[in-house]
Amino acid sequence: MHLNVRRSATEPDSLHAAGGCYTEVYAHQSYRQSALTKACRGAFNMFGDIVYILKNVTAILKGAGSGLKNAVLNAVVLAIFAVVAYGGFHVSREGSFSAGMRAAFVDSKADITQRAALETAYVIQAELRQAAASDILINDMLMDALQKFPDVARAVVAQLHNGDYGLSGMGLLKFNITHAQAAAGRAVGELSVDAPLSEWSDFLHTLLNGKCSYYLVQALKSNQAIARHAKMRVTSFMACPVKDTADRLLGGIVVSWDLGDTTPSEEERANLAAHLTTLGSKVAVLIDLAVSTRMSRKAK
Repeated sequence: MHLNVRRSATEPDSLHAAGGCYTEVYAHQSYRQSALTKACRGAFNMFGDIVYILKNVTAILKGAGSGLKNAVLNAVVLAIFAVVAYGGFHVSREGSFSAGMRAAFVDSKADITQRAALETAYVIQAELRQAAASDILINDMLMDALQKFPDVARAVVAQLHNGDYGLSGMGLLKFNITHAQAAAGRAVGELSVDAPLSEWSDFLHTLLNGKCSYYLVQALKSNQAIARHAKMRVTSFMACPVKDTADRLLGGIVVSWDLGDTTPSEEERANLAAHLTTLGSKVAVLIDLAVSTRMSRKAK
C-alpha cells in the first residue's frame, strides 16, 4: 500500500498561497486513499504524533491500577480541552476554521511574522487611500468657505491629540494644523505639529460648548497665540468647533483676517459662524470615518 501525494493540474495557485488544504482521492483496487497537500502536512504529522501518544498511554493504562488510571485520564482530558481551546482561540481570531487551524498548528513563527507584516502593510494602504479622499474633501470645503466669504484671508483645520503624558499621568494635550487654505494672494502659514493646547486657552471653553468665538489678536491672553498670529500679520480670527455626533470635540476650524482687511460686521460673523459650525460637523464625520476604517481593518 502506498500513499500518492501530488498537485492537481487544475488546482488554483491561490489555494497554496493562502495555505489552504484540499484532499485528492484516488481509487486503487478495492480501497480509496486520501492525501493531504504539503500545506497541511504539519498538522497531519502533529495529529499522528498525538494518536501515537494516546496509543502508548492506553497500553500503559491496561496494566495500571485504578488510581493511576484516573490520574492519567484526567491529565489526558485536560490536555484535550487545552488543545481544543487553543485551536478555538485561533479560529476565533483568524475568522475561519482553516486559517485558525493553520495559525495554531501549522504556521511557524516566521510565517506568523510574515503574515502580520502583510496585514500591517494592508492596513497602511487602506489608511492612505482614506486619508487621500478625506484630505481632498476637507480642502475643498475650506476653499468653498473662502469663496462664500471673500473677506476672509485663510481657513485652517486643527485636530486635537494627546502628544505626551506628564509625571502626574495627565495627558499633555496638543494640536496639529492638518489642513489649510488661503485666499488668492494670501499666505497659508505653517502647518504646526504638536503645538501646546494652551494656545487655545482664550477660546477652548467656547469650543467645548459647541459655539464659535471671534477675537482680536491684541486682546488675547496667550502670548504664544499672539506670537503665532503676529507672524502672519493676523489682526482678528474666528474659531469654531469640530464636534462629532457623540458631542466630542475633535478639533477646531479657525479663519482669520489680516492687517488692512475690513473688520467683519456682526451679521457677517453670525453667517460665517453658522457656516463653519456645519463645516465642522462634516469634518468630524470624515475624521470618525477614518478612525472606524482603521479599526475595522485591524480587526480583520
